[in-house]
Parts: sequence; C-alpha cells; structure tokens
Amino acid sequence: DVDYSGNDITSTQRLSPTACCADCNATPGCTLYVWSGGVCWLKKSAGAKSSSPGAYSAFLATTSVTPTPTPPPTCSNYEQNVDYYGNDIKSTQRASPNDCCGDCTATPGCVLYVWNNANSGTCWLKNAKGAQSPLPGGYSASVGTTTSTPTPTPPQSCTNYQQNVDYYGNDIKSTQRASPNDCCADCSATPGCKLYVWNNANGGTCWLKNAQG
Repeated sequence: DVDYSGNDITSTQRLSPTACCADCNATPGCTLYVWSGGVCWLKKSAGAKSSSPGAYSAFLATTSVTPTPTPPPTCSNYEQNVDYYGNDIKSTQRASPNDCCGDCTATPGCVLYVWNNANSGTCWLKNAKGAQSPLPGGYSASVGTTTSTPTPTPPQSCTNYQQNVDYYGNDIKSTQRASPNDCCADCSATPGCKLYVWNNANGGTCWLKNAQG
C-alpha cells in the first residue's frame, strides 16, 4: 500500500508484484519498483512516499562481493654459500635467512636477497643479480610465487681429510682462509670443485681443484 512518486525509467505488464523484481534487475539504473494494477513501475530512485491501496513496492538488494586476496609472493630458488655482488636496496637484521623473504617482498623493487651472519644475521635486499661469488655460510633466494618457503638444507660437508698431502695442478681458483675447515664451503660453492688443498701461504690459502693431480 505504498507508492514512490516519479523517477520512472519504464513500465512492464506483470500479473504479480514478485515478477517485477526480474524486470528491475534487468533494467540499467533501476533501484526499486512499484507494482499497481498489473503494472511494474521501474524507478531509478525513491521519490515522495505516499499511500496507494493495493500497491506493492520493493528495493533491489545490494550485495558486495569481497575479492579473495591473492597470496603474497614468496621466495624460491634457494642457493647456499653464494653471494650476488652489489645492487643493494637496503639491509635488515634477521637471525635466520627464512626471515629475509618477508622483508624482500615488502620492499618495492626487491627481487632477491642474500643473507650472511654479519651482525648476528643480515639480509641484503637487492633489485638485481650482480656477479656471483662464494659466500661461506650465506644463503640467497629470489622472490617467486611458490606457496611455501623451503628451509635451507645444511651445506655440503667434506670427507677423506688427509694431512701433509698435496695434489698437484687442476686448480680452479684459490681463496684466503685461516683454517682448512673453511675451505669446504668454498669448494661446495664453486662449480666443478671436487677437492681442495689448504696450506698456510698468505695466512692460509684454499686451493680449489676439479680433479686429483
């Protein structure tokens, strides 16, 4: 028994007021209708409200759809004992390399990070990959779209230690290390390295080799 005056878009012939709803839904701009005497009056807005015996009115319900958020990017392509030189955006202090991923994804332009144990753990957030070099104890990872963050596995270990022995030639490169124990990570991080020889030259040198001479 209610009418809303004016603001008509169009009208349709319907025997029942409930049939007006589909017409209003299908009519651009229609927000309500008034049915009276077999006619649906489709309206763009509610005008002055008045009494109209036998009339029916209804407003279209509005529903909001909440979009499903996409998962934030995560990190992948973990590499151990590797550094990528330069291209630093900033650094953050993190005790674990796994904690760097959130910092990188939250930093505009960050595409990878390198973690080392400087200052009890530092994430170096970078906008590009620079030159690769060995970084014993370090971890690097790129921003990706994987659904989980893998835990880095322990670095490769070395066996068959021999004292007072050299294997001549087949050197790939050398690194300066005070202890022979530190050579293992350098060899693990160097493509093609199969063994190393350490001596005390220059305060300690690891000779990384691709075969036994």
